[in-house]
Amino acid sequence: MTPDDLNEACENLPPTANLITIMPVSLDDVLGDVITIANALGVEERGERLVQHIKRRLADLNTATLSVLGSKNYTKPKVAHVEWLAPLMGSGYWIAECVGFAGGEMVHGYAGGHSQTLEKIELLSNADF
Repeated sequence: MTPDDLNEACENLPPTANLITIMPVSLDDVLGDVITIANALGVEERGERLVQHIKRRLADLNTATLSVLGSKNYTKPKVAHVEWLAPLMGSGYWIAECVGFAGGEMVHGYAGGHSQTLEKIELLSNADF
């Protein structure tokens, strides 16, 4: 979405509308955006509770994942997450962090990195999931 697209989409909003722009690159950015949105909605406490809940769940997932990763027979599954179909794009940014928390390894994309345009769908074929 370009700034012009955004301006056009918002031109009929009432003057009291509060526009919030987010662009998370990392999982920490996503959690920060939850706080930003909760604050804008006037529900700061709910935002903080939600972020703490998500952090606890991620810590639990990480603990469970680490116990499996310690197994001698465990091989990290290769994961393809497609962000866009036309053009075909693998994911990066915070999605790769989530895959890592779950014990997987991204086929295309890495934490904090931009989504990669893939020339052909066959590039996804070495993924387990």
